[in-house]
Amino acid sequence: MRLHDERPAKASDFVSAGQPEKSVVPTKKQLDEAAEAFKQVDWAKLDAMTDEEIEAAALSDPDNPPLTDEDFARMRAIVHRRKKPTAAE
Repeated sequence: MRLHDERPAKASDFVSAGQPEKSVVPTKKQLDEAAEAFKQVDWAKLDAMTDEEIEAAALSDPDNPPLTDEDFARMRAIVHRRKKPTAAE
């Protein structure tokens, strides 16, 4: 499975410890901008690259440094549980 075939995590799935949860929920404008950027990806070019080439390109991007062990240590997963339906529902 290629990376772009997987469902991306939502921003609300991860929260930095000590940060209010609302600080990571994207705005509609941010979601719209991300959707537009996603449309502009050259998927054929990405599919032609090996995993090693993709990783090297990602690591060379100064605007998106890889997460460190310290970054992961500050995060916690948010599990959204469905509410049980009430008798009125």
